[in-house]
Amino acid sequence: MVEKLFHWASGYAEFAVHGDAARFFTVCAKRGFDFWDFSRSEGVATARCRVQEYRLLLPTVRRCRVCLHCRKKSGLPFIMSRMARRKGLLLGTVFGILLFAFLNSFIWSVQVEGTERLSEQQVLAAARASGVAIGTAKRAVQPKLTDHRIMELLPQAKWVSVNTHGCTVDILLGEKEEAPLQEMETGYSNIVASQAGVVRAIEAHQGRPEVVIGQTVDAGDLLISGLYQDVSDPYGPQPEEPLQVAGPARGSVVAETYREFAVQVPAKRTRNVPTGQRRAFSTLRIFSLNLPLGFGWQTERPGTQYTETTQLHLLGQDLPVYLEKRTTVFTKQVTVSLSAEEQRSAAILKLREAQRAWVAPGGKILREDLQFSFSDGICILTAQCHCLEEIGVNREILVK
Repeated sequence: MVEKLFHWASGYAEFAVHGDAARFFTVCAKRGFDFWDFSRSEGVATARCRVQEYRLLLPTVRRCRVCLHCRKKSGLPFIMSRMARRKGLLLGTVFGILLFAFLNSFIWSVQVEGTERLSEQQVLAAARASGVAIGTAKRAVQPKLTDHRIMELLPQAKWVSVNTHGCTVDILLGEKEEAPLQEMETGYSNIVASQAGVVRAIEAHQGRPEVVIGQTVDAGDLLISGLYQDVSDPYGPQPEEPLQVAGPARGSVVAETYREFAVQVPAKRTRNVPTGQRRAFSTLRIFSLNLPLGFGWQTERPGTQYTETTQLHLLGQDLPVYLEKRTTVFTKQVTVSLSAEEQRSAAILKLREAQRAWVAPGGKILREDLQFSFSDGICILTAQCHCLEEIGVNREILVK
């Protein structure tokens, strides 16, 4: 095998001998010529020799009065000679090799395994923020450093392993088990009312309720006590020392509360109205190279800008090629006059925003009385609302 490879690399010629082949081969052997692959077919002998020796056989051919016929020339020197005459083919081969080496130096696939509660997109986003994504240079990927960065960005991950093979990166991870929420058992606290209202529901998980359903309370009143003395059964034996309970109060108190809101809406309002003109600018991003596909993106005219990014695909495989289209919709500021009905609608929207901001989370409006009034073109909306919401807040007790 090695001998055949050497003959191919140095080039060889296969020839046929017409005449006294035995005498010709004997004379060549005495003169030091090296032949191989002897064969004979229909009275014609064939053999192979090195390219450099073929031209030196002419004196021997004349002496032995034989005729040589070159049947085949093969080997690397002949291939290179043909390619030298076809420069386009040679340049294409060199360019293809360089292109393959260039493309092989980037990451073409990122695979994620081991996700349960985390989504694959979350892991890919964390990997992208850590410097690992399709189109990243392989020399820039440091698996050990990437492991720690992804774990910092994903607190739910228990362990992360980043492995590279070829142009693919495998991200293996294990997720932490959700630990049950534990309430703080140290310290002392009470639950008091954040505002006045009528108690509609009370639930004490820890501590003693100090109010009953239907009772009216004011802001600051004690609702659930974390420090109290246990009341013994008046018909049973009385303990020498009453049981003292001290700890954090835990529970919920829902009450019907009363709130008043007032919002104002002017008769005129400034708006940004589209002018109907827009400008689009596209960029082709290949790996980390941005190629602008136009001119004149920068503009100082007011407008709304948005970007649309499209990743190219080939045969179901994501390519590190992105087409970004940035569009600016030009606007102008105009002052518009609102009708009375438009002012009322705007006032109601503003009222709902105020209610969401002030009513406790999970609360709702039971009933409301809305009153509209106009003064100097300003719409004033006054709302008297009865709400059902959580009023209990935890207040810590400091004990020396």
